[in-house]
Amino acid sequence: MSLSGLFVRKDIDGFLGLFIDNLVNLLIIDATLTGLFKMDPSVVHGRILPAAVISILIGNIYYTLMARRIAAAEGRTDVTALPYGISTPIMFVYLFLIIGPVYWATNDADLAWKVGMASALLGGIVEFLGSFLGGYLRRITPRAAMLGTLAGIAITFIAMKPTLGIWENPLIGFVPMTIILIGFVARVAMPFNIPVGLLAVAIGTAIAWITGFMDGSSLDQSVQNVGIRIPLPAISEIIGGLAAIAPFLAVIIPMGIYNLLETMQNVESASAAGDNYDTKKVMMADGTGTIIGALLGSCFPTTVYIGHPGWKAVGARQGYTLINGFVLFVIGSLGLVSIAGAIIPKEVAFCILLYIGLV
Repeated sequence: MSLSGLFVRKDIDGFLGLFIDNLVNLLIIDATLTGLFKMDPSVVHGRILPAAVISILIGNIYYTLMARRIAAAEGRTDVTALPYGISTPIMFVYLFLIIGPVYWATNDADLAWKVGMASALLGGIVEFLGSFLGGYLRRITPRAAMLGTLAGIAITFIAMKPTLGIWENPLIGFVPMTIILIGFVARVAMPFNIPVGLLAVAIGTAIAWITGFMDGSSLDQSVQNVGIRIPLPAISEIIGGLAAIAPFLAVIIPMGIYNLLETMQNVESASAAGDNYDTKKVMMADGTGTIIGALLGSCFPTTVYIGHPGWKAVGARQGYTLINGFVLFVIGSLGLVSIAGAIIPKEVAFCILLYIGLV
């Protein structure tokens, strides 16, 4: 398979949006585990985040190749790869209904990590096994039923929080939001053909630093986490977590089923936008990515993201997911997650996410 057509100019916009979406999740994980649950930063930055970005990389490579195969088989150049990363709703559930309760009950952050890994492993197995029913469920479920609930999830989890964040700091958020609306909605070309997302991120970040909204204090602290991080298999830790997992099965199994259904809805959403993916293969990939991440130390299931039609409307095709996977892998493996968060204000990310959530 040649590399012809793998990257298009609009992949930069798609990459920036998907990257920031993933980065925000990684920053939330970092802040919650180290700040609220007092987990050892060496575990978070040396085991959990590197494992998470490996699972994200594997999924992004797979979905890029999947889109390439569809494009080749159908003789098309407009196939958009499925976006992929850590499931945002399930991330919060795992943080505050599994990892948090273990820590609060035992004051043992290490045990909380082990239970989180075991939970993610089981959740990945649930989705992998559920893939054998995915195609059947999609065939018997009306499109309106799947896309209606998906729209509600998109507005709630993708669009609503960014809206509040933009209004909370309008000086930072309004200018990049205006650029996003002019470029993506009105489809007006930016000066010198600069990608819309890149221009919005650059100007929003510049405003934040010029006005003093961002400062170097958090950047100085983030430098301490820099270093090469290679996650190792965490089999013994997972076995230790499995011994304490029973009280959380009532959370893990329903969340695994939820992930399964959300994947099915996102595949249907992509189909409605013109790109037909195999439901079973997508569900198996999501489950496999989660399982690999868990075996290496991650506590968080991965999934196909909501928003494929939005990325397609932006003009992103196949390369944006590949770039996203490799950039996140480098950042997570070198301990640069918190540095990226200390440079780019979250309000800039909110502008892109708001557009994707609405589309």
